[in-house]
Amino acid sequence: MISVTVIYKNNMNLIDAWVTKVQEKPYYEYDKWWVKVESVDEGGNGTNTLMFETKEEAERVQPGYKFQH
Repeated sequence: MISVTVIYKNNMNLIDAWVTKVQEKPYYEYDKWWVKVESVDEGGNGTNTLMFETKEEAERVQPGYKFQH
């Protein structure tokens, strides 16, 4: 008998975005660190809230920081 396991990977379509301005200092809520930013991607400008595990990671966000959404 041959056993086959098929794993389906969720292929989300993500695009690159870059921070243009940090709107607020990082804040702690729901056991995570959050940073509100203005950003630009191939679709134009927008605002996002980025989530991090540590305060140090959140504090590294500055204009030019690249993330996917």
